Amino acid sequence: VFLWPKLRALGAYPVNLIHDEIVVECRASVAEEMSGILKDCMVKGMEFYLKKVPVVVEVKTGCSWAEK
Repeated sequence: VFLWPKLRALGAYPVNLIHDEIVVECRASVAEEMSGILKDCMVKGMEFYLKKVPVVVEVKTGCSWAEK
């Protein structure tokens, strides 16, 4: 809910959502900004449900899903 308007604003698109993982396709020029937005939105979204559990999110960027 928090993420979708921000994705659209940067011309980014979700390409895969699996359990606790979101894969986003975006231009390389906005990848760093998108990483920060993605992390913030994932933490904010999970903290809504997990009020007493620390929420930790790790974000990775690469040219393909295989890059780590």
